[in-house]
Amino acid sequence: MPVKPQFQISLMLLAMALGAMLSYGILRTMPDEPKSAVVKAAEVFQLPEAYFYSEAGEKTRLNDFRGQVLLVNLWATWCPPCVVELPALDTLQAKLKDKNFRVIAISLDRTSATNVISFLKGRGIEQLEVYWDKDRQIPAKWQYSGIPTTFLVDAAGNVVETFDGPQEWDRGAIFEKISGFVK
Repeated sequence: MPVKPQFQISLMLLAMALGAMLSYGILRTMPDEPKSAVVKAAEVFQLPEAYFYSEAGEKTRLNDFRGQVLLVNLWATWCPPCVVELPALDTLQAKLKDKNFRVIAISLDRTSATNVISFLKGRGIEQLEVYWDKDRQIPAKWQYSGIPTTFLVDAAGNVVETFDGPQEWDRGAIFEKISGFVK
């Protein structure tokens, strides 16, 4: 007996709803303490040269921000944990905007910059500048295990800590650590 299309659609919607509830449950039960991979001083490194694009379409490199403390966040619109941490990144940028600090949130989406800009604006993300890796430079040159991944880069361009997974950037121990690097 053939399955009706309405039944197939209902099953697909049920599966999507269960997946969303499972994702929410996992994110909701994450511990308050950040899970970070601390890079020891002997392991400080610089990220390989790679370019990405600004909202205006200009090629940009991390060296363009030399002299500033950076929090370089790799994210995508299709990544639920990435989307969950965007407001905290936005708040962090707002709190430290008058300091020698910048959040560089680089979208790894394969969509257009316009879609990424609309996505951020639709979620009230106003403090973060839009950066986009349309040429797939970063996955080809940087080593990381998945997204979101975030690198804390000192003013000399050295990665001093790497964070795997979503974090509460705008408060607690991580905020204090970042504030300690900013002059």
